[in-house]
Amino acid sequence: MRSEREMYQLILGYAQQDPRVRGVILNGSRANPTAKLDQFRDYDIVYLVTDVAPFKEGDISPAFGEVLVMQRTDENQLFHEHFPRLAIYLMQFADGNRIDLTIAPVEDYRPYCFDDKLSVVLLDKDGFLPHLPPPDESTHAVERPSAQVFQECRNEFWWTAPYMSKGLWRGQLPYAQHILEECTRPMLRLMLSWLAGSQKGFPVFPGKAGWNLENLLPQGVWQRYLATYAPCSRMPLWDALREACVLFTQASRHTAKALGYSWQDNWDESVPLFMEKTQEDIAALAEQFKAQGLEVGVTNGVGCTILGLVGDTTALTVSNPDAKEIVFSDPSQLPEDTTFYIVPGDTADFLLTLAADVDPEATFVYCYFDGNQACVLDYAGEGGYAFSSGIDSM
Repeated sequence: MRSEREMYQLILGYAQQDPRVRGVILNGSRANPTAKLDQFRDYDIVYLVTDVAPFKEGDISPAFGEVLVMQRTDENQLFHEHFPRLAIYLMQFADGNRIDLTIAPVEDYRPYCFDDKLSVVLLDKDGFLPHLPPPDESTHAVERPSAQVFQECRNEFWWTAPYMSKGLWRGQLPYAQHILEECTRPMLRLMLSWLAGSQKGFPVFPGKAGWNLENLLPQGVWQRYLATYAPCSRMPLWDALREACVLFTQASRHTAKALGYSWQDNWDESVPLFMEKTQEDIAALAEQFKAQGLEVGVTNGVGCTILGLVGDTTALTVSNPDAKEIVFSDPSQLPEDTTFYIVPGDTADFLLTLAADVDPEATFVYCYFDGNQACVLDYAGEGGYAFSSGIDSM
């Protein structure tokens, strides 16, 4: 594997001998004086050139070594990337080194100097680049949150967690894991970063995907965070979600106390209870349907549609003539005010009527169908909402 010295000699040697290259900038972790560098750290390089077109139309990668795999992300249909003023070479070499090379016009130097404070000028042939301060990590820091941002993080966590719970019940394991990793986990990671900051002082640097939280959090908290990663199987995912909720609650409370914040909601208690009860109740409901000889499913096209109504603020009128109303009153299994309707086929027509003290024109009513895609029902007059479509849950 070529050494760091050899790589810089190669990068700068090419720039020196090509008259079109007028400046070279290093960005990223190799510009970080506090980073623990290893042999696999990328070289994030910017060539500032007089004419981008030859680099965009040709291929200069062979000049840097034997390429194992390369991406040209300046023009990419798969990810809809189109950067007409750039040529981008992401080069993984067979010896283990990697160069991420951006080639830009000389007049576009400013973002490469100032957008990331981990920036170092390696070459300036014409003296056109500004004098940069010593590089630091501040661009990548997590700062102390405002009270509003803190609450918005809490809201996003508790809003997304039930999506995962419903995905688990439906048996949509890849979907449930996607929600955990892409929606719920980022909020947990952010809250843990704030917890670390409240204990050690802001700013903090959790690193990409939170890898450095291991060095910022108490070891017990870090181990509990690792326990929120799970294989794509129902019970491990359910356990990971429960642990994530408990950890988020405790981190939120400790951080709020340290920062002097508070809240009026009870999401920490009500949402986990809802998810626990939903898992129990819906499983029990399905079993009771099966005991009655009813083949029911929770996705469209299985044979029946389940419409559920909970609470005393609404009334539901199902227009399908063959709809069968089933009321369960076993309090150990379901809330006693829960009514379900079995509708043959995979579509349902119904009218949702709000209670007299609820202004229907000022109310949003949501319905979930086709794999948990939300839509807003249209106000139909007479104090209610009408909908006709395939329904899996409401």
